[in-house]
Amino acid sequence: MNKINVKFPILLVVMIFALSFFVSATVTSIITSSPADNAWTNNNQTDFNFTAISNVSLTFGCTLVVDDVVYAGDAAVANDTETTLTPVSELSDGSLEWFVNCTDGELNSSANKTLNVDTAVPVVSSLNLPTDAGSTSDTNVTFNFSSYDIMDGVLDYVLFLNGVANETGTTAGNDTTTQFNVLYLTNGTTYTWLVQVTDEVGNSANSSAYTFTVADTTPLITTPTLVAANVNDSDADGNIEVAWTADANAYSYRVYRSSTNITTAASLTEVANTTSTSFEDNTSSNGTTYWYAISSLDFAGNENKSLVSDSFNATANDTIIPELVSGLVASTSSNGAVSLSWTAMSQDVDGNAELQVTYSVFRTTNISALNTSASTELLGTTTSAEYTDTGMTTGTNYSYVVTSYDDAGNENTTISTNNVSIVPSACTTDYGEWSAWSLCHSSERERTRTRTCYGGGDETDTDTMMCTRTPSGGSGSSGGDSAGTGTSFADKTWSMVVANQENVATVSDDASPVLSVSFVSDKALSNVRLIVNEQTTTPDVGAPTADVYKYISIEKEVLTNEDVVSATIEFKLEKSWLVENGFESSRVVLQRFADGGWNDLETNMYQEDDDFAYFRASTPGFSYFAITASEVFSAPNAGVGTGVVEEQTNAVDLNETEPLNESQEQTELGESSNWFWWIIIVVLILIVVYFGWREYSERKEKRLRNERMLVTIRKAEEARKFEQAKTKPISKVASKPLKPIKKVKRK
Repeated sequence: MNKINVKFPILLVVMIFALSFFVSATVTSIITSSPADNAWTNNNQTDFNFTAISNVSLTFGCTLVVDDVVYAGDAAVANDTETTLTPVSELSDGSLEWFVNCTDGELNSSANKTLNVDTAVPVVSSLNLPTDAGSTSDTNVTFNFSSYDIMDGVLDYVLFLNGVANETGTTAGNDTTTQFNVLYLTNGTTYTWLVQVTDEVGNSANSSAYTFTVADTTPLITTPTLVAANVNDSDADGNIEVAWTADANAYSYRVYRSSTNITTAASLTEVANTTSTSFEDNTSSNGTTYWYAISSLDFAGNENKSLVSDSFNATANDTIIPELVSGLVASTSSNGAVSLSWTAMSQDVDGNAELQVTYSVFRTTNISALNTSASTELLGTTTSAEYTDTGMTTGTNYSYVVTSYDDAGNENTTISTNNVSIVPSACTTDYGEWSAWSLCHSSERERTRTRTCYGGGDETDTDTMMCTRTPSGGSGSSGGDSAGTGTSFADKTWSMVVANQENVATVSDDASPVLSVSFVSDKALSNVRLIVNEQTTTPDVGAPTADVYKYISIEKEVLTNEDVVSATIEFKLEKSWLVENGFESSRVVLQRFADGGWNDLETNMYQEDDDFAYFRASTPGFSYFAITASEVFSAPNAGVGTGVVEEQTNAVDLNETEPLNESQEQTELGESSNWFWWIIIVVLILIVVYFGWREYSERKEKRLRNERMLVTIRKAEEARKFEQAKTKPISKVASKPLKPIKKVKRK
C-alpha cells in the first residue's frame, strides 16, 4: 500500500509534464513584414517576407496563401528568423488577399493583408485638342485628351511640346477627358505634342504625336487704366514716373509719349515696352511737359495702336546735382598731347537715373586757387567720358579737374576727389613719309617729313644731300642752272643686312643703264635702303673731262660709305652712242663724284651683244656716278681693253715734232722689220709644234687601240681552248693505278 502511494504522485507529475509539452509544441506567432497592407506593385512574382516564432521547435514548415491558393512553401523555416517566400507562378492582376500558414504539430496563420498587383500599361485613348495638323489663333492653347487604366482610375500625365516636358498634372479619371491650358506659346511656331501617362506603380505609356501651329493675329480689345495722379515727377529728379493698373488680358505694355494729348498711337514710337505696370522716363528734359498713354499687347505681340489708355501729362523738374566724376586718369600720348578719361556717370547724388550729363574740363598749375565757377582755365566741355588737351607745354606740371552738370544746369563742382596731376612728356610719334627732293640750290637739295606734335616737339625733319647741275646731252659740259633727279630706277630695302655678306639690288627697268648694285657691309645693319635714280645734274665744280653717256645717283639710308667693304655696279652702254661719238669700248670708264671731284673707278667690260656693251665697276661707296668715255692717242686697230686706261702724261703732239732724219727712219724701220720677222718665226714654230703634237697623239691612240684588240683576241682564244679541254676523255695513262709507295727503312 505504501509503495503504491509513493509511485502514484511520481507518475502523475510525469503525465502532467508530457501533456503540457504536447499542448505547447506549436508556432505561437507569425509576423508578416512585406508587402505592406494595401501595397501596389507591378511585379506579379514579388517577394513575401515574414518571421515565425515557436517556443519549442527550431524549424517548421510554412506556406504562402494568396486568395486561398498556395503559391509557395518552405518545410524548414528557421525559428524567429525573417524568411522570404516567392510565388512559383505569376499572381493575377487585382486586389489580392494573402497570409502565411505555419505548422509544428498545430496549424497557425498570420493576419490577412491586401496586395494590389497591376502589370497593365495605361492607355491614352485619344488626343482631342489641338487637332492634328491644325492651327490656333491664340498663344494661350487648350489641350484635351482621354485615357484609361484597368487598375488605376487617376493617372499622372506630362505634356511634351517639341520633345520638352511642359505641363504636368493628374487625369480626371478613366475614360474621362482631361483638359488644361498652356500660356504664352510662341506665335508663328509649329509644335509637336504628345501626352505621357503613368499609373500608381510606374507603368507608363506615350500617346501618338500631333502637330499644330500658333497663328495669333488678333489684337486685344482692352487697355490698362491710367490716371492723372500716376503721371508725375514726384522726386524732382527730372525723370517723369508713370504707373497704371494692369489689363488682365495683356502680356506686355507699350508706353507712348508726346508733346500733346494722345488719343491714338498710330503715328508715335514707344518710349518703353515692358511687362511691368510702371515706367520712369530717363530721357525727359528738364522743364519740358510730356503727355503719356499706354497700350496692351498679347503674347504674340499683337497691338491695336488706335486703342490706348487715357492720356495725362507732367513736367520734368530736375533739382538734384549729378554724382561726382570717378576714375579720372591722365596720360601723355605719343604726339605729346594729354589724354584724359574717366568713368561715365549715370546717376545723380540721390541714386536717380541721370543720363543727360555734360562734363567740364579744367587745367591749372595751382589747383588750390582753382575756382570752377569763374575760372579762365576751362579747357572745354564734352558729353563723352574722355578729353584730349593739345594746348599744354611739355614738361609743365598740370592738374586737371572734371566736373559734371545735368540738363537743368545742376552742377557738381566738387574738386577734392576728382582731380589728377601730370607732367606731359615729349613727343615720340613717328614722322611721316619723306617728301620729294627739292630743286638743286648751292650744290644741295633737301627733302622733309612731318609729324603732329603738341607741347613744343619738333614737327619737321629735314634731310639734305649733294646735287649737281643738269648736263647738256652727253658732252659733260654745264647745261644751265636747273637741277634735279629724274626717273627712279630701283628702290630696295633690306630689313636686315648681315656683316660680310653680299647684298644685291637688281634693276629690272629696261630704261636704266644700271643693271645691278651690290655691296658688302662690315657690320650688321637694319632697314638699309638703296635708291638708284637717273641723275640729270652735274656738280657746280664742273663736269667730268670725259664725255658723259649717262648720270646716275645711288642714295643710301642707314648704310654709310665707311660701312662699305666693297661694292660693285653693273651697267650697260649703247654701242650706237660709242659709234656716233667715235669711241671704243675700251675707253669706257665709270666715274664717281667724291671729295669735290670726279674719280675714275676700275671698270671692265664683261659682255656685249648687238646693241649694248656690258660693264662692271668697283666703287668704295655710293654717290653720283657718270658713265663716260674719252678719246686718247692709240695705235691703229687697237683691241678692246678690259681695264681703266690712265691718261698718257708723255703723249706726243704731231704738230710740234721735228721731221725725222733718214738714219733715224732707217733705224726705226729696221727695228720694226726685225720685230716682224721674229713674230713670223714664232708663229711658224708654233704651227710645227702643233701639227707634230697632233700626229704624235694620233699615233699613240692607234697603238693603244691595237694593243687592246690583241688582248681581247688572246683572251677569246684562251677561253676557246679551255672549253675544248673540258670535253676531251681522260687518257689511259692518267687512269692507271698509282704504284704503292715503298717504305724506307730507317737505319
